[in-house]
This record gives sequence, structure tokens and C-alpha cells, in this order.
Amino acid sequence: MKTSTKWIIGIVAAVVVGTPLAFLLSLLPIRRTVGEPITPDPVPVTTPVTTTVTLPPVVASDGILVAWVVPTDDGATLDDVQILTGDAAHDAAVAAGIIGEDEDLPNDMFVADIAGDPVTVPVLASVVIDMISGGTPGTTVRISYGDLLALLDGSYDATPVYGVAEGEPVLMTVTVESGVISALEAVYLP
Repeated sequence: MKTSTKWIIGIVAAVVVGTPLAFLLSLLPIRRTVGEPITPDPVPVTTPVTTTVTLPPVVASDGILVAWVVPTDDGATLDDVQILTGDAAHDAAVAAGIIGEDEDLPNDMFVADIAGDPVTVPVLASVVIDMISGGTPGTTVRISYGDLLALLDGSYDATPVYGVAEGEPVLMTVTVESGVISALEAVYLP
């Protein structure tokens, strides 16, 4: 069958059947002898090519988020959250089983986990870290990333900071730029 005839049959089939698949099937090369079933031309066998692809590590999207932060030597592990207040906080706390329906939520605040797995993100060598002062109310203390690591392992012995428990994640506002953490700021939890 001529190629032009196949195109016309394919177009008519596509219009009648209503799908481009009929058109594509009509273009398959076929070989037929009288009395034999219609079969497609054999497809040549090729050797598959194996390619190794190294994917970059998963990183947080650029922007600002609130997350539980666990600093490590390899970066900071972030588990992003949403801070809720009012009825939304109460309803989320009830749903999480923290309080009963008729109970009040202490401090009218609930930290809700956002679905998804924590992700470890590289930290800029010159990251800016502001913690809440443990000595002067209403002020912050700027510390190094090494100090943040020391806070969590219990070896920190510099200016006191508020709200950090040894071995526990720290609630922080995180700034990510070009896939790297450039700033961390402690979030006040009453």
C-alpha cells in the first residue's frame, strides 16, 4: 500500500474512531501474503545502553519557612510546620489528641506538622543565627552554627539562650537561598 494511501486511511480512521491512536496504528508497516495473518514488521533488537545518573540531594525550596531544625555536621534537617492560633489551633490540637473538645489550649497556640518527610539542607558557612536571649528579655543573641550544634549536644557554655533543650529540635524561621540555608532565627514558644 502506498504511504499516501496509508495516511488517508489513517486520517479517516482517526476521524471515525475519534482518536489519534487509529491514525498511528494505520501507519505501522505490515507485510501480508494471501492467507497469512496480518503481522507487524519485526522490530530490530538493539542492545540497551546503561547510563548512571547522579541526582543532586533533595533540598528545600528557596524561601522562608518555619521548621523544627536539627543541626548536623552535614547540614540542618528541617521538618516544616505551621503555627496555628485561635480556633484552628484548638481544632488541630483536638484532632491530634493533645486536648479534649471542651478543654482550652494553653497559650492558644499549636505547632502543626506539615505533611512530608524531613529534609536535610546544606548550611552556608556564614549562616546568620539569631537565638532568643536567656539573659535579657526581648533581645536576641547571634551565635555560630558550631554554637547551635553545641546547644543540642549540651556542650554550649556561652551567652545563655532561651527555649533550647539538649537533644531536641529547635523551632526556627529558616531562610533558604539557592538551596542553602542562609539564616536561622529561633521562634518564641510561650
